[in-house]
Amino acid sequence: MNFNQTLKGASIVLVSSILAAVSFNANASGTEWTDSTTCHLLKQGKLVSKSKCSYEASMASNMSFSYTGYSFKLPNNKTKFNAEISANAKTDKNDNFIEGRDGSLVFDTSITLNEKPAVIQYRYGSSLKVVPKSIAAKFETGAPKGTLQCMQQKSSPAWEICAPAQDVSMGSF
Repeated sequence: MNFNQTLKGASIVLVSSILAAVSFNANASGTEWTDSTTCHLLKQGKLVSKSKCSYEASMASNMSFSYTGYSFKLPNNKTKFNAEISANAKTDKNDNFIEGRDGSLVFDTSITLNEKPAVIQYRYGSSLKVVPKSIAAKFETGAPKGTLQCMQQKSSPAWEICAPAQDVSMGSF
């Protein structure tokens, strides 16, 4: 095979890859942004620090996938918390989507904090008490002002990173 044949083959692969990417992206949407908020660092439910922090965020989704990610940086510029939530539509052995009784897709979700399994919970900003799940379940359209959204690792539940729910939306999986 000479150079021209190799180049032609590479061009076909490149064009095919671009078409596949365009085809996938036609059904997907995403955005990235940076901002700042107030981060609350809790240990065993008690406030350890409350300070301005910056974050980078990204969201992407299509009909069978959703991703939200936040990378919080505390003022010392050394401490970072990477919070990620993803949901993938479940499929059967034939790669057909699995639907619930109501016809909606069934999703597998993954919540991580610094790449370790995590949980999300809400806390009242004034008292730092955990909002009961029965009340938090009603926050689909947004938590009341003053509510904190928090994440903690399952393996190390003593520490939590929280931010005002009106500033960040880490999901409610």
